[in-house]
Order: sequence, then C-alpha cells, then structure tokens
Amino acid sequence: MKKLISADPLTGISTYFVDDPSSSKFHIETVQDIEPVLEMNRVRRTDGSNGWTPSKDMKHVASVPMIVLQIWANEAGVAMNDPAFGEVVKRKLNDADFSKMRTSEGDI
Repeated sequence: MKKLISADPLTGISTYFVDDPSSSKFHIETVQDIEPVLEMNRVRRTDGSNGWTPSKDMKHVASVPMIVLQIWANEAGVAMNDPAFGEVVKRKLNDADFSKMRTSEGDI
C-alpha cells in the first residue's frame, strides 16, 4: 500500500509511505518530476545569452532539481548544508553525464 505523506507544489516533491504487508516492512519513497527543470535548462542553454543576465552582472550556470541534490548528497555521504557538498555539486556539474543540469557552457 502506498500512502501520500506530503506533496510540495513549489518543488514538485512528493513523499510516500510504502507498506508491504506480505513482508511486514515499509519504506519512504520521495519522487519529483524533473522534466520541467530539464526543459527549462535546455531553453536557457539555447537562448543565446550563455547564462548571462541582461545586466551582465551575474551568470546562471545550472538548475538542479532538489531530488537530484538529495541523491548526490546521499551518494557522497554528506549533508546538503555541509560546505563539502559544494565541491560535490561542482564536480557533478562539470561532469558531462550531468550536462542537462547546466544552463550555460564552461567549467564551474
């Protein structure tokens, strides 16, 4: 049985309680549809600005769905508020495997 615990309309993250009566076990499942973020990133990558704001004082380089950040933190064994997590994110965003998270070219 799968029961919704929470749904955040801002992030699109939903959390479920999943019960398996046959094994008397349960787990918590967190899901997010990341396609809207990836599509927004694709549009930003191809809009010709290379991430620069109109005033050219800031550059937007990536948008990473929250669920992906949580996965990266779990894989690295660090909390998202740990300063070391910044290096994890930087390394991931410079990896070609995660290019869909990027909104502009170049290394971070």
